Amino acid sequence: MALPGRRRANTFSIINILYLLFLLFSPSAEAVSAVLGIDIGTEYIKGVLVKPGIPLDIVLTKDSKRKEAAAIAFKPNVDTEEKDQLAQRLYGGDALAIQPRYPTEVYPNLKPLLGSVLDTRDDEQSYRQRYPSLDLIRDREGFLGFRGKAFDQEQPPVTIEELLAMELSNIKQNAKAMAGTMGILKAVITVPAYYTVDEKRAVELAADMAGLSVMSLISDGLSVGLHYATSRSFPNIDKGEKPEHHLVYDMGAGSTTATVLRVQARAVKDVGKFNKTVQEVSAIGNGWDRTLGGDSLNDIIMNDMIEKFLDSKEAKSKDVQAESIRGHGRTMAKLWKEAERLRQVLSANSATSANFEGLYDDVDFKYKLSRADFEALASSYFERVAVPLKIALANANLEMKDLDSIVLHGGVVRTPSVQKTLETLVGDPAKLRGNVNADEAAAFGAAYKAAGLSPSFRVKDIKSYDAANYQAAFTWSPKDKPRQQTIFVPTSSTGTVKQMPFNVSENFELDISQQIFQAGSDKLLDRPIWNVKITNLTDTVATLIQKHGCEKDSIKTTLSMKLDPMTGLPGVSGGASACEIDTSDKKGGVMDGVKGLFGLGGDKEQKPLDDKVDQSSSSEGSSKSTTSPSSATSTASSRSSASSSSSAKNTSEPAKSTKKTYRIPLAIESIRTDQRQPSKNDVSRMKDRLSAFDKSDKQRVQREEAFNSLEAFTYRTRDLLSDEAIVAVSTAQQREPLEKQLEKVGEWLHSDEEGGGATAGIELIKEKHKGLKSLLDPITKRKEEVANRQAALEQMEQSFNRTQALIDSVRDQVKQAAEAASLSASRAAESSSLTETPAGKESDATPDSSAEGAEDATESKFSASSDTTSSSSAPTTTEAPSASPSSPFSEADIAELHSFRATAMKWLQEKKQSQDALPPHEDPVLTSDDIKKRTQELNDAVAELIMKQMNKEETASKSKAKGGKTKAKTSVTKSSKSSPSSSSSASLSSPSLASTGTDSADSSGHSEL
Repeated sequence: MALPGRRRANTFSIINILYLLFLLFSPSAEAVSAVLGIDIGTEYIKGVLVKPGIPLDIVLTKDSKRKEAAAIAFKPNVDTEEKDQLAQRLYGGDALAIQPRYPTEVYPNLKPLLGSVLDTRDDEQSYRQRYPSLDLIRDREGFLGFRGKAFDQEQPPVTIEELLAMELSNIKQNAKAMAGTMGILKAVITVPAYYTVDEKRAVELAADMAGLSVMSLISDGLSVGLHYATSRSFPNIDKGEKPEHHLVYDMGAGSTTATVLRVQARAVKDVGKFNKTVQEVSAIGNGWDRTLGGDSLNDIIMNDMIEKFLDSKEAKSKDVQAESIRGHGRTMAKLWKEAERLRQVLSANSATSANFEGLYDDVDFKYKLSRADFEALASSYFERVAVPLKIALANANLEMKDLDSIVLHGGVVRTPSVQKTLETLVGDPAKLRGNVNADEAAAFGAAYKAAGLSPSFRVKDIKSYDAANYQAAFTWSPKDKPRQQTIFVPTSSTGTVKQMPFNVSENFELDISQQIFQAGSDKLLDRPIWNVKITNLTDTVATLIQKHGCEKDSIKTTLSMKLDPMTGLPGVSGGASACEIDTSDKKGGVMDGVKGLFGLGGDKEQKPLDDKVDQSSSSEGSSKSTTSPSSATSTASSRSSASSSSSAKNTSEPAKSTKKTYRIPLAIESIRTDQRQPSKNDVSRMKDRLSAFDKSDKQRVQREEAFNSLEAFTYRTRDLLSDEAIVAVSTAQQREPLEKQLEKVGEWLHSDEEGGGATAGIELIKEKHKGLKSLLDPITKRKEEVANRQAALEQMEQSFNRTQALIDSVRDQVKQAAEAASLSASRAAESSSLTETPAGKESDATPDSSAEGAEDATESKFSASSDTTSSSSAPTTTEAPSASPSSPFSEADIAELHSFRATAMKWLQEKKQSQDALPPHEDPVLTSDDIKKRTQELNDAVAELIMKQMNKEETASKSKAKGGKTKAKTSVTKSSKSSPSSSSSASLSSPSLASTGTDSADSSGHSEL
């Protein structure tokens, strides 16, 4: 409550200002920037951009395609004079185009190799068989990498994460071209549901090296479901409605996944007392087949082509072996490319064929395949189509009849045999839905999640929850006895938190791992994630015992285990040690007895004063304090009696049981223990290699721009030499050196020899360009002068006319000012002949004395009589005539401006005569720049004269205002010099005169002011 007589401060406005300042300077107040959703596929990589003012937009490649092939190539350099020039990087279709020519330098379909661990998968062996030309190796630290001619052989091999970082950086650069000046630093990236901790952290490492901050990882199926939910509404479970269940069946180039989604709406608390309805999309079951996809079907076709080729007469005559073909990089690249094309054609046609010229050892080969034959070859693969779907339903505890629809995603779902298998499995073809873009839905879902996580955008509130997909456990060793306990199961939702109790009183540590099945067996393998150390538990237990009186056995320690909603990985989010003690009141103690003896009461009776006591009670208490001593004694005795009775009563009552909990947070240190954790030196080395390639690519682009500019200049110059305007201002002798140099440069540009344009550095290219330009510029300058000179002459002529008009105007003004000055002087002479009129003659009016005036005159008659003489002798001044107007200009100003104009006209006349005498092929003596410079000088002289007038007028205005104030001040001073006695005398002798004189002075003062 505010103190009486004081105004309450406007705390509301202050709080608002502080809140706004907090929002402005807090780290969460980020600048508006664009975000990305990236879908990393085995065959293609796609991106979707979100920026303010524009909805979700697919990121186009440099060729305006909506998806980029997931491939990168390093084209060997031709001999060049540029220093530090590395191999040229090519992406997407450009990379695949050179694969038959450079099979050892093209790296496609890297996704299966991310986070590869020897004891979990056989992806490495499959990749080697598919691309035999690539030198895939694994270093001693377990990282997969490639050796190639494009890389320094003395350095470690380039890792899969580095290559993926280059592809992500390419997507980022394409998005920047669409986003304009906005920065792109954050992204949400899709990953398959089967990705382990090693693969997820490999993706995060690649994104970090590409300069992207991963806002979240999202599974492919959940991302498709999120995109599916953006344009739909679902049942509200708060109204008793049942949620919907949809299954996303995603069959891509490298793998197949099935994700069961529970989609529903619910009411959640909003701002204040209001609620809002949100949509929820949760992954409740997943199933997958890592090797079932388009690539496995391509393998079937490619193997059939090899067998048919080996059975051909030409191949048998040359004794071609299967090992020779599978080990030949160029042959395998050709076969793989055609196998993929044939599979795609068979999705819409019943038969197709392929022709190879000189496939191997100069043997031509023709291959034919029908859809029926293909389905027979791949029958065992099509039997695996239903397996992921059944596993997902089993994990979600659902049956096929519980599904509302099956959403198809991925390019391979277009294969007729795949659709037939799914229709047979489902039983109702109407449940198979193709109402999402099979290629782009995952990328759009990731972009939508990125927009929802970014503070720069406001989107429809859709909550999404992924599944753990793998079992998680922690291992620790209490009393040197290793123990392992499961934390989460595969169907646990991200964001779930579990409180795990620990009966321990000293510092300890534990290891959190992800449990996956070993390839080809049911054995669980622990993939390490975190090593968690509790560093202050010993001190915490001691504090609870010594300071708060806790029993050691009653202290409970718990850790909060959480599935990270951003990565889906388990970890420790917090922890605390706590105990509960009994704080029951103990009555009848010694101190309570002493306090009762003196009338102070026990501890419970000594309550603090209530701040809400009103003024009336305070006044009453004040008045009571002034009573007699006897009254005070009576009051004290009554208090003592009351205290004694209260003490007795408390002794007889049982103590109240109250408990209090003391809780101390734990200090937790989490250290990564996964195998995909490179050292700081390794990360720095990899980033330096990426920066070197970025710098090399930038230099190459600059050289290509300089080369193209020089080439375009030569073509344009050849066309100019035949232009009539150029011929008119040049002679054949002047054009001949330029023509010869153009011919030499043209031959040099397309020369592959040493020192030719194909291998020249950027500095030499610029030097050639500069030499040609120096020969052409004098001719083009003469051509430009012909057109520009006439326009400049017209502007100068207009300036001459304006200057002359100003001179005439100023001359008239000076003349008028001289005439006005002469007239003012004659008036001043006439006014000086007038005489001054004494003030005493104006006081002959009839005296009209009053009682008040007589009284004043009587009291100060001596002073009045002494001041009368001086007052009557003061003369009355006559106002002088006003000053005559004067001109700020003089005859000297007119003469100066006239001389400046005449000089400029003379210069122009002389230059024009010289220019007219020159032939058109000579360099001009009168240029448009010289004319513009002279014109500007003349304009500056005119402007200076005008400013002179403005400055004089401003000075005169200030002087007049200052003089008026001084005159008014002088008038007031003269009036104030009349003493009270003189005023009384004047009023006594002539009241009407005194009144007239005062009014006259006031009138004069106001008129001056």
